[in-house]
Amino acid sequence: MWLRVDVYEEAEAIVLEAEAPGRTREDLWVRATGASVWIAGAADEPAGRERRYHRRERRTGTLRREVPLPAAVDPSRGRAWLSRGVLRVRLPRVAACKSTCAEVTLLEPLARSEVCENA
Repeated sequence: MWLRVDVYEEAEAIVLEAEAPGRTREDLWVRATGASVWIAGAADEPAGRERRYHRRERRTGTLRREVPLPAAVDPSRGRAWLSRGVLRVRLPRVAACKSTCAEVTLLEPLARSEVCENA
């Protein structure tokens, strides 16, 4: 499944908005580095639902996408939230790119970041 995104700049941050209809916080995983954002997730068909599909393009399956950012950001201060089927990730800009990455854990309505080891 492909994930459609918009990336734009605010005064002090880079913001990524991704369409995630039908997804929950538990379905998504977000990781940011100083130069890109990774979004991954999965959603399975609810148990007990037996259907004979002719075409299946919505809601189930896995997704994974890396989105390059137009400026260096501080991933340890990144915030993310999911509202009305749109995932928003806000990452503060920094003067120079650092070689750190952070996993951005989705919370309601904002997210806190957990710093990870440099890959």
